[in-house]
Amino acid sequence: MKLAYNILWFEDNDVSYNGKKEMVKSIIEDDLGFLFPEPKREIDAKNIEKIDYRDIDLIIVDLNLANEDKGTAIVEFIRNSEQVFT
Repeated sequence: MKLAYNILWFEDNDVSYNGKKEMVKSIIEDDLGFLFPEPKREIDAKNIEKIDYRDIDLIIVDLNLANEDKGTAIVEFIRNSEQVFT
């Protein structure tokens, strides 16, 4: 039985997301042997306080989102959250 590897991905650019998703999928499935469910994608930090981080295994953040949300601020918020322990 393979385990699913759940990803939360902050990316606002469709071309970048779709291109990198295939690379990440290959690493998760082929190299690590996990299942690759469709990542939970956020295009900005609008819902950041509502996200349940407990089932997330990997967070990928674009550092320069087009709507002026900064990836560093997103990472800082998540690190300071009481839900994230890694």
